[in-house]
Amino acid sequence: MALGSGPGGAAGRGVSPAVAALLLTLIAAVAAALAYVWIAGYMGSLAPRGGLRPLEVLKIDAVGYDGATLTLYVANVGEADATVVSAYVLAEDRTAVCSWSGSVTLPRGSVGALSLSGCYLEPGRAYTALVSTSRGVEATYRMGLPAGAPTSPPQAPLFRIAGYNDTVYGPPGGSARLVVEVANVGAAEGTAYVEVRDHSGTPVARSWARVQPNSAVQAALSVDLPPTKGAWTWTLKVLNGATNAYDDQRSFAVHVAEFDLRLVSRTALILESFEALPSGWSPLGGKWSIVPEGWLGSALRGGDDDKGPGAAAAYYYAAGPIQPGFQAVVKLGAAKRNDRVYKGYILLAEPAPHSSFYEVSIYPWGRFVHLAIYYRHQGGRRELSRARAGYVSEWYTLYLAYTYEAPLNRFTATLYDREGNAIASVTDSDSAARPSYLGLGVD
Repeated sequence: MALGSGPGGAAGRGVSPAVAALLLTLIAAVAAALAYVWIAGYMGSLAPRGGLRPLEVLKIDAVGYDGATLTLYVANVGEADATVVSAYVLAEDRTAVCSWSGSVTLPRGSVGALSLSGCYLEPGRAYTALVSTSRGVEATYRMGLPAGAPTSPPQAPLFRIAGYNDTVYGPPGGSARLVVEVANVGAAEGTAYVEVRDHSGTPVARSWARVQPNSAVQAALSVDLPPTKGAWTWTLKVLNGATNAYDDQRSFAVHVAEFDLRLVSRTALILESFEALPSGWSPLGGKWSIVPEGWLGSALRGGDDDKGPGAAAAYYYAAGPIQPGFQAVVKLGAAKRNDRVYKGYILLAEPAPHSSFYEVSIYPWGRFVHLAIYYRHQGGRRELSRARAGYVSEWYTLYLAYTYEAPLNRFTATLYDREGNAIASVTDSDSAARPSYLGLGVD
């Protein structure tokens, strides 16, 4: 059967082999040209002006370790300079054991060292070191604990804040005293720097102390209070001088106010007007009596005969021990200029003439009336904190807030003039004794 092209066509005609080969060659050439144009245009759109960007390639060649610091030796084996911006050592669960951040430029063909401090590795565990450049190029290095490396951290101090004033009070523009107990729980002696930062993060006070391992010391700081009334949260921080890192920090409250003090019976656990010698109170030394020269009526008068605790005279509430936290207000009269008679609160360790005690008292001298906190014992007197104000009259009001949080006793005392204006304030803490009885004293 013959195929025809139609009437008058030449049956069996087609394209000759030579022509077919030529057509295939032309089609292939055109396709190759089109592919070249497309690829060149695409690559040109990816490359920056001026040509393709040289490749960054990093390689971690080796590591060094001294028990606390891991050093990574990083080689730039690429075609361009590279800037390393971060480095990590990761545990098997991808948590960071230690890290470094900064900016180190490695010219192509060079090797640089990165030191990661505080890097404590454990034997038998696998770790991954990872470095990254500013363009996101990474290099990794799998490793275990290097042979011969120390297996425990080097001896160093480690500081903790063991006690501090959690609240300070004072008048606008006044000052407050902080006592911070710093414990060294590390293995070596070191220097602890105690810093106070206000509510805006601004440093307002700093002190330092050398602390032996497994011991604690107290650092005293004086801070200036804001000039306006209010309440804020400030921060305590402890800087380790050996590591130049902050080991611990705590927050405390700052209250700036001028208190309106009133003695109200319905809010007082103990309220004594001293119109007569009260029941439940007992003397320890001195001569105590009721006199008519009180603030509103009668008053309690004490005379010192050097036979009470610390050669002072005490009149204490014997009906029960004090609570771990209380506040007290007392009116103090007959504070004559230059009489230098101490009068105020006594917090006794025990109801005995030989007892140690804390004293929060005032005494007038010269142009000032002084407010102070003391620790007193058979061996003498140790001043904890002091403030002073201008002498204005014979009558003052002394406010005391006391809390006990083992092992620290915390005291805040504010002195007011006869008009109710806050004129001086002191805050301190101590752990030499544990008071059990509250009383009034003169010396």
